[in-house]
Amino acid sequence: MCATRTRRHYFSTEATYLTYSEALSRLGPRESRKIANNTYLERRDDGEIALRLHRTDVLTYHPDGTVTLNSGGWQTVTTKRRMNQYLPNGYRVYQHRFDWYVWNYLAAKQNGNDGSRVEYFDGMTLEAF
Repeated sequence: MCATRTRRHYFSTEATYLTYSEALSRLGPRESRKIANNTYLERRDDGEIALRLHRTDVLTYHPDGTVTLNSGGWQTVTTKRRMNQYLPNGYRVYQHRFDWYVWNYLAAKQNGNDGSRVEYFDGMTLEAF
C-alpha cells in the first residue's frame, strides 16, 4: 500500500495585482513571507517592500504607491512572469523581438489606442492607479 503525499504549491499563473498597502497587509508583522516558488515579499528598512525572486528585488513597492521594476539582468520568462503576477493592476511586461516592454493597458483602453507602451529598463518606476 502506498502512502499519498501532498505537496504545497505556491505557483499560480493568475495575476495577484499587489499595491503597497496590499503587500503590507500580506506581510503582516513578518519581515519576510514566501508567496511563490523562490519568491518572497520582504520588508526593507526604509519602509519599502520588495518582491524578491532568488537574489533580485524584481519589484519594489514604495509607500507613495509607486513600484520600481528590476530584472537584475535576468530577463527570463520566470522574471517576467513574477513581475506580471504582482504588478499593480493595469500594467504588463511583455517581450517583442527579444526586447521587453511595459504596457499600461488600462490607460490604452481609456485613450482608445496602444500609445501607453514603453521600452523596459531596470530601475523604471510606475505609478499605481
